[in-house]
Amino acid sequence: MQEFFNQFISGLKATTIPEYIAVLAGIASVWYSRKENILVYPTGLLNTIIYIWLSFQYHLLGEATVNFYYTIMNIYGWYLWTRKDERRQTIVQVRFSSAKEWLGQLSFFTFFYLSIFLHCVI
Repeated sequence: MQEFFNQFISGLKATTIPEYIAVLAGIASVWYSRKENILVYPTGLLNTIIYIWLSFQYHLLGEATVNFYYTIMNIYGWYLWTRKDERRQTIVQVRFSSAKEWLGQLSFFTFFYLSIFLHCVI
């Protein structure tokens, strides 16, 4: 148990300020998502953009791609959430993705995954 505790403390000491900011922004984003609050988007963007930067810094292209996808989805979600109808009410409700949306999301991810894979192989 002592070894686990020592490794945990060592890991905390090795964590950088941007990593702490990204983790706290990620926790805030999940909390705002649960509350269905629009602040989910700026906190989510802060989280994913920092992780993209960190992933490139450590040559983790797959991780960077996943966070790039989440960044794009954050921007798209923020845009949709801010749209209002003629009665100034929010148009978009929080729900599961449709089959068409799933297809678009999977296509987006597959394109970037194959791009990175082929870049590394060639």
